[in-house]
Amino acid sequence: MRKLITAMAIVAIASFAQADITVNLKTTFGVYANGTSYDVILNQGDTALYQLINAGANGVADTPSATGGGMFGDDSLIGTVSVTGSADPAGDYTGYAFLSGTTIEGSGISGANVFARLYVDSTASAGSLYYDAQIAAIPNVNLAGSPPPTPTAYDFGGAAGLDTATFSTVIPEPATIGLMGIAAAGLFTARRKVRA
Repeated sequence: MRKLITAMAIVAIASFAQADITVNLKTTFGVYANGTSYDVILNQGDTALYQLINAGANGVADTPSATGGGMFGDDSLIGTVSVTGSADPAGDYTGYAFLSGTTIEGSGISGANVFARLYVDSTASAGSLYYDAQIAAIPNVNLAGSPPPTPTAYDFGGAAGLDTATFSTVIPEPATIGLMGIAAAGLFTARRKVRA
C-alpha cells in the first residue's frame, strides 16, 4: 500500500511539474481592420496592446472587465505585450500592429486553451475596443526541463494578415454605470430648474 501511495505521489508531482506552457506569440503579416472604422493600423508612435489569455476549463473567451483589462469568468492572464509603430503603415509592418514573436511562459496551466486579445490602443480600460483571436490548444511542457522546451508558435495573423472585421467594446463596470446614471439625473434636474 505504501508503494502505491508513493507511486501516486510521484505521478502527481510529475504531472504538476509539467503543467507549464511556452508560447511564441506573433502576427507574421500584421493586423488590420478591413471595412471598419476601427484603426489598428498603427502610425509612428501609436501603441497597440496584446494579451495572451488562458481560456480556462470552459475553453471560451469570456468578456473582459473594465478595470485595466481584467478577466471575467475562468479566464486568466498569462502575459502582455505592447507594440509601438516605428514608422507609418507604408514604411514597415509595425504600422499594421505587426508582432515579430515574443515568448510568453506560464506555469501551472494544465491543458491550456489560449487566445490573443488585441486592444487598439495602449490601455485596456472601459470603452476600449478589443478583438479576440481564435483559441489554440497549447501542449504542456516542463519549463524546468533540460534542455528547455521549444515554444509553441501561435501565429494569429495568418498568411494574409488578421482581418479584424468586428470589434467589441469593454463595457464599464456596474459602479461606473451607476455614477453615469446619477450624473444624468443631476443634469436632468438642473435643466428642469432652469426652465422653471
